[in-house]
Amino acid sequence: PVEYENPSFASPTQVLIDLYARPRYSELDPTLMVAIVFPIFFGLILGDVGYGAILLALSLGLRKFLKGDEGRMLLKVLSISSISSIIFGILYSEFFGYALPWDAMFFSRHLNIGGEVHGHGPQVVELMILSIWIGILHITFGRTLGMVNALKFHHGKHATKAAIANAGWLGTMWGILILIWSFFPMPMMPDLTGFPVAIAVGVVLLVAGVLGIAQENALEIVELPTIISHVLSYTRLVAVGLSSVAIAMVVNYIAIGMMIQPQLEAITPVGVIFIIFGVLVLFMGHALNTALGLLGGGLHSLRLHYVEFFTKFYKGGGIKYNPFGMKSKFTEE
Repeated sequence: PVEYENPSFASPTQVLIDLYARPRYSELDPTLMVAIVFPIFFGLILGDVGYGAILLALSLGLRKFLKGDEGRMLLKVLSISSISSIIFGILYSEFFGYALPWDAMFFSRHLNIGGEVHGHGPQVVELMILSIWIGILHITFGRTLGMVNALKFHHGKHATKAAIANAGWLGTMWGILILIWSFFPMPMMPDLTGFPVAIAVGVVLLVAGVLGIAQENALEIVELPTIISHVLSYTRLVAVGLSSVAIAMVVNYIAIGMMIQPQLEAITPVGVIFIIFGVLVLFMGHALNTALGLLGGGLHSLRLHYVEFFTKFYKGGGIKYNPFGMKSKFTEE
């Protein structure tokens, strides 16, 4: 039986770990890591001050109506993630799809919809590169933990082989990265094109990595393409976020157009109807986008942990600790 032991701020995240699998006894508990990274991923996706404020208010208000521990823990996770969304919204300079009075301090996601664009427009390439680097570092951390777990759960040659295999996956990923970096310049990164040393390092890491994987199980080599797919999977941090921005801006463009257009001419009964419909479109559109943002930010952040991160080191399978107790039948405490 396993009982969690985490800092108080990370305890609510245990409900997300239990959805996957409780850690086995003496296995590395990923709760603290998820408690830190999950809100960051959520904020990167749904970085909007308005949507974050709505979700924060909902998460705080609904606590009074939920009695179950799991529900309350999920709401606490949502509260932290909503604060992250507000912080990233300030950095992105976004408020329900509109730009705040300052330019984006991070990277801009403002799209050219309705003939309006704020600052330098969307920095899609920079955001994509950032998301790929986040994926590389996240997976690297996972493989490093995989080596630690391998040494803890295996003994003798089996432990050595498992640790070398994890190091092999790590070396293969970085070898591919450095080789690509050696032939193609990367935005926002030092130019390594044409450097023989970089090419040599990439080749050595790639060859050593493949050999490290094969020494444990040669059939694992057929899984090498998953290295690329897992890294590219982190671009969803940008793609899903941009879709939310696009929906918000389209809602604003349609709704404001319906409300303002009648004002340009004499207001008629038909114009009043357009204004009412414009208000409805504005509120219903942003309500729908808030729900989509919650689902997108939550599910995609979870997926990156469950599929791309946990599979590198974590198996789970622990049983929840239930202490012996006594049920009172004829007496009361």
